[in-house]
Amino acid sequence: MTVYKAITNKIQLEFMHIYIYKTIANIQVLLLLSISLVVNGCGCSKPTEATSHTLKPSEIVLFLGNSNVGKSTLCNSVFQQAVFNSDVSMSFGTTLYNQEHEYQNALYIDTPGLSYKQTREKAAKEIEEALKKNSNYKIIFVVTLKSGRLRPTDIATIDTICDVIQVPFEYGLIFNKVTRGIIKAINQKGLNYYLTSFKKKPFATVILKMDYEIEDNPNFYFKPDSENRKNLLEFISKLKSVQIHESDIKPLDITKYEQRLYE
Repeated sequence: MTVYKAITNKIQLEFMHIYIYKTIANIQVLLLLSISLVVNGCGCSKPTEATSHTLKPSEIVLFLGNSNVGKSTLCNSVFQQAVFNSDVSMSFGTTLYNQEHEYQNALYIDTPGLSYKQTREKAAKEIEEALKKNSNYKIIFVVTLKSGRLRPTDIATIDTICDVIQVPFEYGLIFNKVTRGIIKAINQKGLNYYLTSFKKKPFATVILKMDYEIEDNPNFYFKPDSENRKNLLEFISKLKSVQIHESDIKPLDITKYEQRLYE
């Protein structure tokens, strides 16, 4: 019995050594894991410098106007890449929602138009949203001329949106896709002949010639050294910006838009 007891005690002692050894090993593993988690931020990916120090754009360049006047193409011409979809639209316009892109510390927003009744209510909400970002705005309207005349839908769009902004502001107006013949007519009549049609006159205007190379070609834009792009960039840079807060914007009344079409 004495021999048996001695063997039993020895076996128990060996198991106890194994248990202690495994416990110490597990503690070491846990310590290493704890150190690793502290160093690496609890296993979470470390924020990059770009995301942790993101700066808010200094201003918003807001493009407004009806469908197919070329707003998206003009923005892409600034960026020199097809960021905004500017495909040819045969229905309710290419831009149905706000498109946004940051470029040279400014946020460019391309908004949908109000001319199509089927999408007017949705477009109105998108425009309101674009105006409620509590920032400095450069407001730009884009129009085209039909047979040398302003379209009633363009006049109604500008007047209706201007009514929404409840603080003093200035805006720029782009006459886009203007042919040589119409440029000649404008020179004869004077640009003021067109500006009297608006309830609020623009602060600045620019005429951009028809570029047949990009017309009706999806996602094309002005070449970097073109006269149109040069005039566009100069026009944007000289525009005055205005601070607009969310509280300065009242709901866009689409019923007034429809009334203006028949005035």
